[in-house]
Amino acid sequence: MLTKTLYTLSTVAAITLSSTSFAAQQILRITPEVQQTQSSQVQLHVSYDTSDANSVSGLGLRVHYNSKQLSYNAVSSVLQDSLQPIGKPQPDHADYDNDPNTDTYLVLAWLNLNSNWPGSTLPAALFQISFNITSQFSGHTAVNLSASSTASGYIFQSNSAQINQ
Repeated sequence: MLTKTLYTLSTVAAITLSSTSFAAQQILRITPEVQQTQSSQVQLHVSYDTSDANSVSGLGLRVHYNSKQLSYNAVSSVLQDSLQPIGKPQPDHADYDNDPNTDTYLVLAWLNLNSNWPGSTLPAALFQISFNITSQFSGHTAVNLSASSTASGYIFQSNSAQINQ
């Protein structure tokens, strides 16, 4: 919290401002946000932007999904600048995305010590991810994003993708 104190001749007033109201944002978008599927596979595109158009030191990102309904297939067309090794799917015991229906996540991360990431014009295509539809798929499921780390001074914002049968 950022606190400023203003003094006048007869009154003392304290104004408390939330520092997050001024924080820049690292913004991720999944497209399509809603996808109807009759096929055995679904592919989502993830793009990256910032609210202030600045380059940053990177991003750590989790892609969450329900492993009973989707199985991870592949990540492709990944922005290579400052990419760290891509993690393997792992259980989401901590519920990082605050969605009890997702139980697994995959980690992708980019780190640039010179704070020159993503090194391209914004918004930037970050990656594509594909999932196989499992035989247990029924109705709908979500693919969510959460941050494992953000650039200093930035907060994370994203949407979810809804996969419908």
